[in-house]
Amino acid sequence: SLPAGRDTYSTIAEFFGLGPDFPAHQLLASTARLKSLAFVSGPARALMGQGDGEGGTLRVVTAGIRMFDESRVGYVPCAYRVLMEGLRILRPYLGRRVIPLPRDPILALLRD
Repeated sequence: SLPAGRDTYSTIAEFFGLGPDFPAHQLLASTARLKSLAFVSGPARALMGQGDGEGGTLRVVTAGIRMFDESRVGYVPCAYRVLMEGLRILRPYLGRRVIPLPRDPILALLRD
């Protein structure tokens, strides 16, 4: 999860319009620096939260679908950008930063 990243997630949620129905608890960061955020399934997240029963912990090297990555564009108020990998999962939850495009104009652009 994002233990040190609650403020980070709040910024992302506000910028992209993610509501309370988005399963934010399924976002993981591979490092404390929160450079890249990945999305995992609910069961995978539950498994990662458990040890091996003998006091050890599950060491995860990589997991999930990369959804957000740190952006180095200084003029945008959010320090993260959406990655294409995670867009299909994220799209139903996006309330902002979406531009609906009708199919016919897109096809016309592709033909011309």
